[in-house]
Amino acid sequence: MIVDFGTATTFDCVSAKGEYLGGVICPGIGISADALFQRTARLPRVEIRKPARVIGTNTVGSLQSGLYYGYLGLVDGILELLLEELGKETKVIATGGLGPMIGTGSKYIKQVDDFLTLEGLRIIWERNVAARPGLVSKTAQSPYPDRRTANQFLPRRVPPLSPVENYFNYFTEIEEQFLRRRGGGLLLNTLDWALIETWKDAGIPLEAALRGIDAAFDRYDARPSKAKKVNSLAYCSQEVLAAAEDLKEAAVGTSAGGPSTKSPAAQGFEPATIATFLRHNADLLEAAKLPRSAGVSILTIAQESASTLRRLAGESKA
Repeated sequence: MIVDFGTATTFDCVSAKGEYLGGVICPGIGISADALFQRTARLPRVEIRKPARVIGTNTVGSLQSGLYYGYLGLVDGILELLLEELGKETKVIATGGLGPMIGTGSKYIKQVDDFLTLEGLRIIWERNVAARPGLVSKTAQSPYPDRRTANQFLPRRVPPLSPVENYFNYFTEIEEQFLRRRGGGLLLNTLDWALIETWKDAGIPLEAALRGIDAAFDRYDARPSKAKKVNSLAYCSQEVLAAAEDLKEAAVGTSAGGPSTKSPAAQGFEPATIATFLRHNADLLEAAKLPRSAGVSILTIAQESASTLRRLAGESKA
């Protein structure tokens, strides 16, 4: 049995005589991840990989755990049913781009062959050359006399591009820093993820975001009353913008060549401006004419979002 992890994941059953018996086709793990990213509210696109543990401690880790272990369960579930039909002694081989990652985690896949498709094409080519000797010149026959030599010319897997890793790192570092300083088991909400994406698009360095979060919580810890917990990353926005400005000035220097005399309160948006902006958007959400529907109601989500924006407006002025 061949499990090919491509755009679609295919399970091809072959008899001992080389006869194709049939198979199963299901969406690939990449398609599943794309659907989750496109069809849900503001969830980030994540790298598909095996997480260190099943229980995710942040949003990205939870998504990666669901994708990997959920898909692994799908694969093993289908293989279990196929093995009941074909016999437990049936050999299962994985191939395709994600074959090594999923195949090594499966309890039924015993072998992973990255080059199985290419090896099959080589065999077909050699059989056609043997059957039709005049098809090619003598010197062109079988440039790969054995598989060991052929593999020297096959493409090798390259590690992921660093910009992709940096993209995911930006989100996870900010989330982990916020959760570490806040404490408790709260995960970021969709508005927080939108805010991080705004920082990313604006070119705010990761170092500035982390410094800003620290500064915001230092300010919170210095307050005499801590009855209200920090429930959103928006509480740190002002300090993040101030830290970004500080890093910018430190990099280029001031016109006089001396240290910056600009106070954090004069940098970025004023708290009153942020509060006005948040309340304005809350008014727009509450005034919107949205349909009522069964299940997940858009109207209910809009009302909850408006309430959250008003709460954040109050916190930004604190």
